[in-house]
Amino acid sequence: MMTGFERSDLGAALLAHGGHVVPDPYIEEKFFERSDNYALALQGVVARTLTSWATVPTYHQPTDTVANLECQNAPRSGKAVMCA
Repeated sequence: MMTGFERSDLGAALLAHGGHVVPDPYIEEKFFERSDNYALALQGVVARTLTSWATVPTYHQPTDTVANLECQNAPRSGKAVMCA
């Protein structure tokens, strides 16, 4: 999932290079506008959030811990972004 998918050609570029990315299915939650990188996007910087999950029960809750991270997907996701 990529927030702000429709706001740049980054999603299309990732798809063209074999990436597995979809637009944010929870657009009404305004994840993009609520993200820390939104201020960068307002300045014209391509600042998207790529994640292997959409929402989980612990999303931004006191119980949200490092144990909830899907670290096994990080190397593959990072490589996809770096190679696009």
